[in-house]
Amino acid sequence: MTFKASFVIFIIGLFVGDNPEVKIMLSNIEGRTTILTQKGSSRATAYIDSNKIIETEEHVFTTYLIYEDGKHFIALKSFSKENKKWSKEIVLDEVNDNHGGGSLSIDSQGYLHIAYGPHVGPFVYRKSVNPNDIEFFGDPMFVGNNMTYPSLAIDNNDKIYLLGRHTIIKGKWSLRLFHKNAEDKNWSTGKDILYSNYANWPDIKDIKKGDPKYLYVKNGYSRWNKSIVIDKLNNLHITFKNYEYLPRNEKYSFTNNGNGGSYLIGYLKSEDGGMTWKNKDKLITTPAYPSEIEIIDGNSDPKKVECNYGISNLILDKHNTPHVAFSKEYDSTSTFYLAYKKGDIWERKLINHDKTNQSFMYSPSSISYFDNHFYIVATAINKSNYDRQELWGKEQRHSFLQIFKLNSRYKIVKVFSSQDLMVSNPSWLPSLGRGNEYPPKLLFTQGDSKSNSTVVHYTDLN
Repeated sequence: MTFKASFVIFIIGLFVGDNPEVKIMLSNIEGRTTILTQKGSSRATAYIDSNKIIETEEHVFTTYLIYEDGKHFIALKSFSKENKKWSKEIVLDEVNDNHGGGSLSIDSQGYLHIAYGPHVGPFVYRKSVNPNDIEFFGDPMFVGNNMTYPSLAIDNNDKIYLLGRHTIIKGKWSLRLFHKNAEDKNWSTGKDILYSNYANWPDIKDIKKGDPKYLYVKNGYSRWNKSIVIDKLNNLHITFKNYEYLPRNEKYSFTNNGNGGSYLIGYLKSEDGGMTWKNKDKLITTPAYPSEIEIIDGNSDPKKVECNYGISNLILDKHNTPHVAFSKEYDSTSTFYLAYKKGDIWERKLINHDKTNQSFMYSPSSISYFDNHFYIVATAINKSNYDRQELWGKEQRHSFLQIFKLNSRYKIVKVFSSQDLMVSNPSWLPSLGRGNEYPPKLLFTQGDSKSNSTVVHYTDLN
């Protein structure tokens, strides 16, 4: 099913960063959204950790979660550019729950690779039997244990990397990286590269005053929303936020009802296939703690932070410059930024639109790059409905997507929304294709976050 909408947008007073450019822009945009399924799960296109779209000269490949008969399944569809038709839906496997979505990648021979499945368990990895074909995949291989949220990437030598969250019972949770050379039968056992701050919080015995129950941090729970990309020189780049539960005897302005919050956006780089990692030009000891890594925004000390952070995926431009979008979410407002690395410094550009706009933007968000332009999709909510407790998860009801196209000087040249595409609220969980060779494609979920009957939309943004 396809919906088309032609519409005109007047944008008065665009603001990008600190340089207002007041003008009237007239944009004629034709938007097209194709429904891939009406059986999407409550997290059909989640999470931003995982790439959902692969494009080649002949095809576009997608993956998402469906829900049927009380079970969650990972599904795939492909689009033939020659025939201009979508394939039948391929149901690859049943997964544990709505955290089981897949991460797609493709090697130099055209074979598709996918990792998916667990919510605290082993990752499931599979490779397509034939190049450029999703109908048949090889037998599953299991990677790691106590893992969640796969991020899959392949370098120029077809070496595969798989990054995920590692759950450590009553301990500091970590980011763990696995790898496999093209000729290897088995994956590596994995290496932790980043810890949460769990072990650094005060012990009850160290607190002389106060009721211990207010100090209690039940575990080292962390949520990274990380992503990994590989540049032309096979260097690894990783961005992430740092969300965890904080000591309950401490009060913070940015935490939720469970005293959890995200207090920084971070970055790591490896120039030797993940053996060692750097903060700028300085080698760091891994697993590292938040105080030891390169910080894009925020602070490793949550007492110095006033907002909760959300993040997009990471992309590289034609110069291998890392770019990531992120949000700073306060009690009564949210601001949204594009960050990019210039030398050893991270520059930040405020992404805004006309002054009369009645919404705030936040993450989950997604970013892509093509033909010297940046495409950013932010989640948005009307100011009258803003509630920071509703920005994620089971309370999602009013969200929509705000879509931006920026030129190489980070000036907005086009802006429209999922509402302009005639898709109703709530629309969220955006996932852009992350390759640089083709105009960006977008997957997103439409439907209440409490529902297991959502709609998965596919949109060509060019």
